[in-house]
Amino acid sequence: MLFLTYTLKKAQPLSFHKKMGFHVIELPKLPPELKDSVETNKVFLRAKFISSEKKEDFDMIAQKDPYIESAYQQIQIISQDEQKRLEYEAREKAIRNHNQMTFEAKQRGIAIGEQRGRDQGEYDKSIYIP
Repeated sequence: MLFLTYTLKKAQPLSFHKKMGFHVIELPKLPPELKDSVETNKVFLRAKFISSEKKEDFDMIAQKDPYIESAYQQIQIISQDEQKRLEYEAREKAIRNHNQMTFEAKQRGIAIGEQRGRDQGEYDKSIYIP
């Protein structure tokens, strides 16, 4: 078996196959004639990218698909020297921390606003207007 596709389904008849699936490609079993014609199929193009060993192959494949190009750029960043990689990881961590703190502050603000609204509603109910 060279290529398998798995789809996710609920217990009901509804299928997620258009939204999510898993593709398993057995790279050692990829025939040579298929390796040369993978440019037409994105799944096999990605498999070729994963199985490539030369920088020229990576560059050529990265030019054909924007998602592969983005992944290739990330690989290049990560595989730089140790100091640059640590700096990159520190920047990424700082961005994630900032985003998380912003999200948590927003959630706290929403909770405070909801509580104030409930308190005001209780106060308004307690006022008797003749």
